[in-house]
Amino acid sequence: EGNFRLDGSSKFQPKNRWKAFGGVSVGWRMSEEKWWAPVGSVWTNNKIRFSVGSLGNQNINDYYTYIESINLGNTVNYTFNRQNLAYYAIEDDPKSSDLTWETMTTYDLGWDIGLFRNPLNITADGFIRDTKNMLCSGMKLPSVYGAEEPHQNIADMRTFGWELSLSWHDSFRAGKHPFEYSVSFGISDYITEVTRYNNPSNILSEYYKGQRLGEIWGYQADGLFGSTEEVNAYYDAIDVNHSTMYDNIEHGSLGLPGLQPGDIKYADLNGDGVISNGANTLDDHGDLKVIGNSLPRYSYNIK
Repeated sequence: EGNFRLDGSSKFQPKNRWKAFGGVSVGWRMSEEKWWAPVGSVWTNNKIRFSVGSLGNQNINDYYTYIESINLGNTVNYTFNRQNLAYYAIEDDPKSSDLTWETMTTYDLGWDIGLFRNPLNITADGFIRDTKNMLCSGMKLPSVYGAEEPHQNIADMRTFGWELSLSWHDSFRAGKHPFEYSVSFGISDYITEVTRYNNPSNILSEYYKGQRLGEIWGYQADGLFGSTEEVNAYYDAIDVNHSTMYDNIEHGSLGLPGLQPGDIKYADLNGDGVISNGANTLDDHGDLKVIGNSLPRYSYNIK
């Protein structure tokens, strides 16, 4: 099978407005071949399939992303006639002239199995989804510029995933009436990785190449400070010229600044005697590490 579509959006300027998308799929039901007959009474259905297809995304907040406008009707906090506040006009934030469709291409390999004349059905799929030219905020502008950065097609990401479903459907006679029932179970998982983003310094507060989407960076707890002596020993061991995350601790209710017994002790992962986030980059992240992920894993359903 094959399909083709041509999509257009007024959010992009005319030369980037239209884009073609399509897909193809092939399948082979081996259980229909003559040589499958010896196992056909037990392994009723056996089908493998492959598909690849693309779709576009044009979901951004602005309706006309390529048109800069001047906004009127704003007032300042002073007047020229001692009666009415003065009006002024302000130009839009800069626009990206080459903005176009984001493209998502999915590759899927599947296997369908039916057993015992199809009461038991198993479906398995593995897929890769490439998202190209993602619509994201562009390069950070200096604060003195006085405007927000425009959207641009500056990022790519790749998703690896799989799905598995099992179902049982059968019927029998309950007295004089037929009774049908079914039960099914499904489970799936995926991970997404950023494969391109304009972040040359690999700052952790932004996307960076190689990042697993949903990563949570944090410090690793290493127990609690058990006594004042242990706190003092920590302070004696660190380089006082370094700023640490402990510097901002304030026990307001006790009127005690700094560390106190019972505070969390964080692991010094890089061994420099100071608990810090370094330059907060992928190359220099101090004692930070990936401690979790905000995206769910292993979604399942039973019905």
